[in-house]
Amino acid sequence: MNSPRPAVLSESLVRFVQDRNLPVNERYPLWHSGVYALIDCIYSAQAKYQSTVLPILQQRLPAHGLEDHPELRFSDFLELVEQRGPEVYAQEVLKNRQRVGGRLKLEVVLDACRFFAGKGLETRADLECLAAGELDALILEDLVRAVKGIGPALARYLLMLVGREDHIKPNTLLVRLFRKLSGWQARHGDEADMGLLLAAMTQAAKALGTTPMRLDYALWRFESQGGIRGLDLPILEELSQQGLHSVLTAYLEGQGWKVGVAEPGGLEVRRGEERWVMEVRAERQ
Repeated sequence: MNSPRPAVLSESLVRFVQDRNLPVNERYPLWHSGVYALIDCIYSAQAKYQSTVLPILQQRLPAHGLEDHPELRFSDFLELVEQRGPEVYAQEVLKNRQRVGGRLKLEVVLDACRFFAGKGLETRADLECLAAGELDALILEDLVRAVKGIGPALARYLLMLVGREDHIKPNTLLVRLFRKLSGWQARHGDEADMGLLLAAMTQAAKALGTTPMRLDYALWRFESQGGIRGLDLPILEELSQQGLHSVLTAYLEGQGWKVGVAEPGGLEVRRGEERWVMEVRAERQ
């Protein structure tokens, strides 16, 4: 199908968020240092965040004396890794030999550290001091050209991790969600499609009284808790249209949701702070 207008995507996304009462004013937890932000960014690529990224940042690095603090410099991390060598450090400290772009993820991190340190930018604070346009050009253009393994999506995520709330991470989650909401399939890596995602998210965030980054985080949390992936929207639609209350309830409860009756003629679905109401046809007799 042809690419829809951002306003159409935005309206469907706003309804999706409001129907599920998703909290949209929490921001991504940010690291104090640029080093931790960079490691988060690279190791999140094609990986499960909770089981891959957090153990590295919350357990393995601190256990080896590398704490997250504002003064931690990119050159400090370079020196630390070079003492053992990247292969040994990846194996013995990070306990992770995943690759991105055909390269060891640690090698990508090290090249990015060299890129920033070579420009005299050593800390997250150094990056935050740059003007918005200058920082965008540095990361979205210069860094992407300089470091193999960092593409536009990871570059945008890195901008978020250094505090830029006007960016999103145009990843599989958003592509899948917009496909389910509108039937439109964004092409990964296509700048026009990624720009359309950003425009739609920006408009939706404004309508919801939040920022694109915080809206992105709300959707990521919903996904990570099994929301978008765990609930197959076409299945829900079919079951609700057929009035199969008992089957629908069993499906939802199997995904960890609490189901109650909502008047008139619907089901109230809850999990934690999330709540939404489904209209369901009268149950078949």
